[in-house]
Amino acid sequence: MNRAIYFICISRRHLFIFVTVCFCLGVSRSTYSNKLKTWQQDHQERVNILWVT
Repeated sequence: MNRAIYFICISRRHLFIFVTVCFCLGVSRSTYSNKLKTWQQDHQERVNILWVT
């Protein structure tokens, strides 16, 4: 009985760590892709300005 409770606590802690790591990875990946998109947009605008001028 005690072992089962111990196992549940450990798995819960691992699950929490796993979820936290996944969340951090997802957030960093989304911010990275957003930065990449904005950089591409800026680059495109610069190219358009160069073409116009």
